[in-house]
Amino acid sequence: MYLDTNGNVGLADKDTTAKTDVFGFMVAGQSVADGERVEVVAIEGADVRGFSGLTPGDNYYLGNNGAITGTENAYLVGVALSASRIKIKRTSTVETIAKRILAGEGITVSGNPVPVTVGLTSPAEIVTIADNGDVLNIGFSGVERQAQSFPIVGSTSVVSVKVSIRKVGSPGDNLICAIQGDSGGSPDGVDIDTDSVVGSTLGAFADHTFTLSAALTTGTYWVILRRSGALSGSDLYSVEGNSTAPYADGVSKYFNGSSWDTNVGKDMGMVVSATPDADAIYRSDANDTDRDNFIGFVTGTVAKGSEADVYFVGVLDGFSGLTPGATYYVQDTIGTIGTSAGSTSIKVGKAISATELMVIVPA
Repeated sequence: MYLDTNGNVGLADKDTTAKTDVFGFMVAGQSVADGERVEVVAIEGADVRGFSGLTPGDNYYLGNNGAITGTENAYLVGVALSASRIKIKRTSTVETIAKRILAGEGITVSGNPVPVTVGLTSPAEIVTIADNGDVLNIGFSGVERQAQSFPIVGSTSVVSVKVSIRKVGSPGDNLICAIQGDSGGSPDGVDIDTDSVVGSTLGAFADHTFTLSAALTTGTYWVILRRSGALSGSDLYSVEGNSTAPYADGVSKYFNGSSWDTNVGKDMGMVVSATPDADAIYRSDANDTDRDNFIGFVTGTVAKGSEADVYFVGVLDGFSGLTPGATYYVQDTIGTIGTSAGSTSIKVGKAISATELMVIVPA
């Protein structure tokens, strides 16, 4: 079989230049029509069975219309192990075929390539800042509000902000969450949308999700937490933060009554979720019914709203620690693969070496 530039396989032929790049062997026992999927063995050194009349030890070469021949030519395909078995010598120069697709979320590649999918319908997390127990207070003289900036590339609609908050004392007002734009590196003071929670219903630190509807375009935006009533040093609110400032794409600030000051070395813990782009890529996850699919791999870190090369067919390099011959699947840990199926069985490929995977996109 040969592989064309659209990722389709066909019968290889030594006399047709476009069909001489042998990619692998169609597994015996299959009968497929044009446009149907076919299983192809293309692992260098693989033992392919189902032949007849071979001479053990002889080299075999590409013939015409998917046949092989013992007559030597430029297109070696394997060596006979027995009358019915060939050890593949894969001569194809085709590595992988990729398509550039917009990223619907930031995708970090720090090791192996990351499996991705499209067609999400549920809100996707576009900003995630973990808290580590640090406390940022809200609603007293000198620290009236807390804010955290984040970037948007392209267009999206923020639908929720999740934070860990608490009450201190007995506040009698509400805690408000707002989305604002940026002015000179600080919130611009204009609410795009808001939601609130009654202060008396809060207790110790616990996650609370504010529901919003904020249509945003490329730029910097801020999540603002403020109280609706008068300032108080005994009855106030807190949000959990992170004292190591792990979020490189934004900054945490507080309003001192007249201007915004930086929370030096800190970030506000939060998760911002937005309506997904149906045509954009997101990390695959076998334990998430909205992400339990696979269309290919991303090999480099990409920001939300930027385009990424998605490799969807061929032999993909850049892995480490693969088990040659093993089949790999999407895992329940988002954006990872392993040799056993996750909650949903999603096959992504077969390892042909410790660093190479023959990519298999499910039908």
